[in-house]
Amino acid sequence: SGTLYEYIRIDCFGGDVTPVQPPSPKAYPVVSPVYIPICFAASETLLTLNRGLVFISEIKTGDKVFGYNSYTDTFEYSSVVAVPHDRNNDRYLFTEITVHNSSKSIRLSPNHLILTCDQGDKKGVLKQASEMKINDCVRTLYGSASIVSLALVEGEGAYTIVTEADYLVVNEFVVSPFSVS
Repeated sequence: SGTLYEYIRIDCFGGDVTPVQPPSPKAYPVVSPVYIPICFAASETLLTLNRGLVFISEIKTGDKVFGYNSYTDTFEYSSVVAVPHDRNNDRYLFTEITVHNSSKSIRLSPNHLILTCDQGDKKGVLKQASEMKINDCVRTLYGSASIVSLALVEGEGAYTIVTEADYLVVNEFVVSPFSVS
């Protein structure tokens, strides 16, 4: 009952199919089911309201994590509504992106969506990590940043979370919780 976007089903590697009701029908304009084969390395971090900086592998449903709400164009804490991955420590290949003037990098699956700041779109455009190139612009917690390094690296674990906000802030990068399957 309802719209096409009423529920999203997330089938993550090593996890169960999890029904997720997004905060807004426009928040995740994708067709169910969504397959997220890898996501983020277990060591990637998010800022939580009550526990400070936490590895994504340690995030729980109900935690309040810092994210980006594109509808209000604000960074805010929002509740985690789904943690689709079971605990895992398998090894995977990730795209590692490092930006100019930052000690921060992010490791995400090559098909994971990252928010860019190109094409004149004020709110940015989502692109797969594998589509990014040196000097491309990505959104971070502190604004726009140019990519200075791209590499395929091995990492442990595969995790993502879904929050009430439409974007996550992982290692200070603004990213989607979803990949393209």
